[in-house]
Amino acid sequence: MPTLCAISGGFYALEVTVPKKHYVYMRKHVVREDEESDETPAGRTLFVTNIPTTYTESTIMSIFKAQGSGGVSKVTIHRRSNQKHTRTLAKELYGECKDEDDLTRFSHVVFKSEKQLEKFIKVKKDVKAVESTERLLPVGMEKWAQECQLNTYPDISVLSNEIAEAMVEFDALEAKRKALRKAAKNKPDDDGWVTVSYGKKANALNDLAEEERLRKKKTRDMSNLYKWQQRETRREEIADLRKNFEDDKQKIQLLRMQRKFKPY
Repeated sequence: MPTLCAISGGFYALEVTVPKKHYVYMRKHVVREDEESDETPAGRTLFVTNIPTTYTESTIMSIFKAQGSGGVSKVTIHRRSNQKHTRTLAKELYGECKDEDDLTRFSHVVFKSEKQLEKFIKVKKDVKAVESTERLLPVGMEKWAQECQLNTYPDISVLSNEIAEAMVEFDALEAKRKALRKAAKNKPDDDGWVTVSYGKKANALNDLAEEERLRKKKTRDMSNLYKWQQRETRREEIADLRKNFEDDKQKIQLLRMQRKFKPY
């Protein structure tokens, strides 16, 4: 059975197996009098570091509950901005930093009382290797795939809200434009010129013109629309010309026979 054991710098090491074998390090959080707040109360706050990127507040809470510590009231995860301090802390704990992204994330675990915190960090205490069925935060390819899915196919409720907000902004902008046009209508400027603005009458005339154009388009002859129709029409015209030519030849022949043909 793994042990919660003391290491250098006043830290304690705890083995967890979420999602694989890993060690988190913790110690009592030291708060100066001028920095004490409700977020990190003195004597009741545990500083926890080397937190994997997949951990959430509820994951850390489950780790402490698995050890039989029901005295945790709040867990807060932070991201360290001081990289120099992070590397120094990493070297102090376990040599060189292997994964800076893990080391830059730390947590404050607040207990309900100082007595419960002291009870939890008893040196050489036998503890359980923590396993959790809770779903961890996605990382790597899984995270990118989820982000791509959400960006490409957003949730219908989110999309509806965005469309509604966009339409509200558009309606407000359109109302403002109409008010400005109405205020500027038939109002001379500094040089005495009057700006001619369009109104409902102009729109009505445009609508009538558009309706007339569509009506003419519908009534337009749709014959010879395709090439095969054009070829058929041309064949019929050539056949009619040939027929008329043959009829004229017969008439001329008949006139010649009757000697009534006088070409000059």
